Amino acid sequence: MHITSEQQLSTKKSDFFIKQNSLLHMPEEAYTQVTPYLEAIEAYARTTYHSVYIIDYFKRNFLYVSDNPLFLCGLSVEEVKALGYDFYFNHVAEEDLSLLLEINQAGFSFYENLSLDERTSYTISYNFHLIHSQTKEKILINQKLTPLKLAPDGKMWLGLCAVSLASNSGVGDIHITCKGHPLKWT
Repeated sequence: MHITSEQQLSTKKSDFFIKQNSLLHMPEEAYTQVTPYLEAIEAYARTTYHSVYIIDYFKRNFLYVSDNPLFLCGLSVEEVKALGYDFYFNHVAEEDLSLLLEINQAGFSFYENLSLDERTSYTISYNFHLIHSQTKEKILINQKLTPLKLAPDGKMWLGLCAVSLASNSGVGDIHITCKGHPLKWT
């Protein structure tokens, strides 16, 4: 799938929520069960240079955002959480936004073809530019996304993201890895 310049300009938040990652229902009591996950991730975030955040595909927002400044782009944790997916529209380079949409669609199509048992074993990794809110500086980052918690129907409910500076100079550099498997899918 290739996104045209015309499509890029009309990209909306709803474009990122496709059949493969849209959840129709998640009981509120399910959120009380994620507290141990959040505590563990918060502890991990204190020990790493990575920025860490959790995407909630049911509420279509960010459930958790670490205070590492790389991902925050000059904003506070609270501001990034309040923006949710709008953060991408405000702080991702315009030319990279269509790439994120393409990665989202291809990644979830790949994910949907996996057995339920395999789904939490895969991680997708890709590079794109973030734009700092005050300096307007573009920073090439690498983001890794892996399922943290699945919904009862097997769709990704919570996705764990780890963000670091990209180790190469290219946008994209997209690959999928599987825990315990030496191959990478590109």
